[in-house]
Amino acid sequence: GERPYICHQCGLMFKSKAALYQHGKTHSDHSPHVCVYCGKCFHRRQQLAAHIPTHTNEKTHICEKCGKGFSTRSELQRHIMVHSDEKPFTCLICGLKFSQKRYLKNHVKSRHGRLEENPTTSILPVENLTFG
Repeated sequence: GERPYICHQCGLMFKSKAALYQHGKTHSDHSPHVCVYCGKCFHRRQQLAAHIPTHTNEKTHICEKCGKGFSTRSELQRHIMVHSDEKPFTCLICGLKFSQKRYLKNHVKSRHGRLEENPTTSILPVENLTFG
């Protein structure tokens, strides 16, 4: 069996010595607030409190437009773009625009048969695009 490696400062267990070492560096940075679910350390209690819902599936950030809940504020902010007319992500192959980068990536893969490594966020004039 695997021998657990235990952090003597907070009691968290790790599967490898390397993981314990990496975790130990968070204590030397004076990050006293430790997530009991994953061991991630935070400088401020508020940062830890904002992080915990990512593990507990609490949906404390609610979209005012549709009522959908999210675990983090950043997830909510990304979702709000769905309700916006703003579509800053443009496919350079066909010119379609998307509200989120992941939608552009999915589009390029499914419609054009490939996954661009870095779909652009810049918008080119339509006359500069080639359609194929």
